[in-house]
Amino acid sequence: MSSPTTKTTQFKIIFVLYSLLLGLLIGGIAAAFLALINFSTHLIWQVGYSHFNQPFYPLLVGLFGGLLVGLMQRYWGPYPKTMHETLSEFKQTGSVAYQQQVGKNIIAALVVLALALKPRSRPTSAA
Repeated sequence: MSSPTTKTTQFKIIFVLYSLLLGLLIGGIAAAFLALINFSTHLIWQVGYSHFNQPFYPLLVGLFGGLLVGLMQRYWGPYPKTMHETLSEFKQTGSVAYQQQVGKNIIAALVVLALALKPRSRPTSAA
């Protein structure tokens, strides 16, 4: 028969291992998402701009991004929810309904972040 001290120690070890595993998983997903944002921003604003080399390219990308955001608002409704709306829902119901919402969050974030963020050009050092 195992003592209560042994069970407590086993629980702590298992808890730490699960926490580490979950942290690694969530961190990996977040890093992959940020890498995807970085890649798409680079592709649209650096590669696309140099390929087309037109002064109105940022205007076209902004219009296309605005059109996509407008279509998402039309078909998905007022989405994504604001922090205030999310907290209000949590206070009223005790939870936040997220089923079938994760994909919408990812797509909305990709559209807004990739099409709306034009990276600043880096200053060149005078050598």
